[in-house]
Amino acid sequence: MEIGSARIETGAGRACVSSGRPLTYLNEDEGSGAVMPKVNIEKKMSGFEFSIVLDGDKIDMSKFLEAVGSFLRLLRSVEAGDTVAWKLATLHYSSPAVIGCVGSAKKKDAPNNASVVARRVMEGLDKLEQGERPKTFSDEALEAAKRLSEMRGRGGIKKVAVIGQNGGKPVTSPLGPKVAATVDDLIGPKYDSIGSVHGRLVVVSARGGVLSCSIHDKASGKAVRCEFPDPLKASVLGAFDSTVVGFGRVSRDSSGNPRVIQLTSIEPSEDNELPQSLAGIDPDITEGLDVVEYLKRRWE
Repeated sequence: MEIGSARIETGAGRACVSSGRPLTYLNEDEGSGAVMPKVNIEKKMSGFEFSIVLDGDKIDMSKFLEAVGSFLRLLRSVEAGDTVAWKLATLHYSSPAVIGCVGSAKKKDAPNNASVVARRVMEGLDKLEQGERPKTFSDEALEAAKRLSEMRGRGGIKKVAVIGQNGGKPVTSPLGPKVAATVDDLIGPKYDSIGSVHGRLVVVSARGGVLSCSIHDKASGKAVRCEFPDPLKASVLGAFDSTVVGFGRVSRDSSGNPRVIQLTSIEPSEDNELPQSLAGIDPDITEGLDVVEYLKRRWE
């Protein structure tokens, strides 16, 4: 591992971390430890509820952590309530990298739903590969699955797969581009119109040089990504964790739910106040056209 360049490398020098055991370096050239044998990953992981496999010779540390974070968000999004405690069981990097986790009940004497979550995730990923929406996947779970599938080809990651228990037998689900394409079809922005989003403003970010925040829209009950220019930064920061109305160009999915808004202005609002343009103009009414273009064509 090169700390300065933040990269994990395979090759002669490798590392394996297992639950309850100290860190062991394995180096077949220098003979400092036993050489890790090439084993069938599914057989090796058969004792764990879940694992994620990242294949690549050199994986950037930030992308490695991003992939693991998306994997955990997928588990928690599919989980019915915050009942499972996910703990690291195995971390192995030769090629491919394997991160195994095991779930247990958070509360004493409560049922362990880890196997239920595992089955839902594996069946859900299979549905996405077939172009269908899994019944047990919320929008948040869909977005996590998309982010995980999009790690392919980024930061040295060549392939991504999830291994889970399904009826006691390990099942592997490779995450290909079909997963991201299906999610885009299901919840990706489809229509643009001038409108507004009303809800609590949270999660202000400047990641990648793009200023953004999230508003939990009262109408749809979903988090809406809000992108805004630098002149609005003070207003957005001042409205953090309060109820607001954001105005601008709203992008909606095929169900008419707002997904992204390019903010032009933002105003404070009471929790019980319903703004006049709560959700903008329904794209079904305007046939998916910009409001101005729709009115223009109607007059013609």
